[in-house]
Amino acid sequence: MVGAEFYVCRTASTLNPYISFKDTARDELRGYWDKLSDGGQVTLPLEKQMWGDEFGTLTDKHGIAWMVNISGSGE
Repeated sequence: MVGAEFYVCRTASTLNPYISFKDTARDELRGYWDKLSDGGQVTLPLEKQMWGDEFGTLTDKHGIAWMVNISGSGE
């Protein structure tokens, strides 16, 4: 599982870092998503995207931004 990626997105005058999880382990990543979103704010629901993966973004209850990508999710 890739969990050490770090992305920085620039919006207006601020930098917004994201920590990213990317893997094919759907159940494991869904579990992380559920725990991270508890008390946080989902900014993009974890759902199938046009490129075929499940992808979503959220900010957890501590203010940390996360990206979750479940590769090759199938149907």
